[in-house]
Amino acid sequence: AFYAPLVQATFPTQLRCATRLGLRLGWARRPGLRVLDLGAGRAPWAIGVLELSAGSTAVVNDLPGVIELAVDTVEHRGLSDRVEFRAGDFHSLSWEPGEYDVVVLGHLLRTEGEERSHALLAAAFDALSPGGPIVVADYFADNDRKFNPFGVQMGLTMLANTERGGMLTHGLVSGWLRSAGFEAVRLLEPIAVNQAYVAAKPH
Repeated sequence: AFYAPLVQATFPTQLRCATRLGLRLGWARRPGLRVLDLGAGRAPWAIGVLELSAGSTAVVNDLPGVIELAVDTVEHRGLSDRVEFRAGDFHSLSWEPGEYDVVVLGHLLRTEGEERSHALLAAAFDALSPGGPIVVADYFADNDRKFNPFGVQMGLTMLANTERGGMLTHGLVSGWLRSAGFEAVRLLEPIAVNQAYVAAKPH
């Protein structure tokens, strides 16, 4: 009940963010990508890759009651033949090691708490092929938790509305990525206020 209205409202902004990031990362020059989009909502991040990268495919996951919104959105954009939908808790999904070229965690870690975020990043690392990027998009707070009002507000919203969620600071997320084994960690801002960490699994 909390997530369905949220992903409806945020889809246009997140699709624009995903598309702009994809242009910066050169998805159009990389056909045939295999994408894993966990907790995808209406799947703006998967759609952003597929509409830029010819022949790419995606596995899109979210909870029952939310993933149906992704199914409708993907069908509306004419991408149904390139997307596999997997409903359920992303912590229970399985895949072959190195099965995907891109893994996206869009506005996801702030719902999970530290322990489950570590587990999710470790799973993403396992899912990626060598050299593959992870994209962690969110509204991040500054390390002092007071100078970025929007990131702080989003963190407080998670505290109030989820079991484990809370505030994500830049220090937390960049540290978690490095602890999981990712390298070349960088922060990008495809559109104003919307940021994403991009990091790579070593070759």
